[in-house]
Amino acid sequence: EMVGQQDVYEKRLQHHSPELTALTEAVIAFERAARLYQQGKRKRDGSENDTNSRPSKRKSPMTAEELEKIYQEVLLEVDTYEQHMAKSVFFTKAIEEDMQAIEQHNQTISKKIKLDEEKNKALKEELEKENKMKQHKVRYDSIAKQILKYDSVETITTKIKPIEENIQKLESQKLQLQEKLQTRNKQFNTVF
Repeated sequence: EMVGQQDVYEKRLQHHSPELTALTEAVIAFERAARLYQQGKRKRDGSENDTNSRPSKRKSPMTAEELEKIYQEVLLEVDTYEQHMAKSVFFTKAIEEDMQAIEQHNQTISKKIKLDEEKNKALKEELEKENKMKQHKVRYDSIAKQILKYDSVETITTKIKPIEENIQKLESQKLQLQEKLQTRNKQFNTVF
């Protein structure tokens, strides 16, 4: 029974946790000590025909005091392991709480980022509208400046009036000249 468990303990030694490794080594040492004690007790009793026991590396049998010392060391390792496990549960819980707090903080930041992106988008649209309005204003101002270079409607009307009167006079003179030309032409034709 102990031989099979020792294989399990030796496999546990491959585990990377220092607390579990120390505990497993202590248990293995205790089991060896217990076997040595049993062998020593059997030698004292005269019954050495035990087929389940492994040959021990130690030549002399263990005393009860040595076995008690190893047993106390195992108990100390078990206590240390239990303390580490209790701490790891505490730390695991604290880490989980921290992770939840970080996740909530990340969600809050994500919401703020989305709101800021929406605000940024709205501001960009507003900026584009403002830029278009500014471009229109600049264009209107340039058109207005060009318009201001010309005279006002009243001024142009007052300038046009004498020109129109002059055109009418010229038209009437033209008609008179054409009539004179026609009469002279008739006179000339009658002379021939």
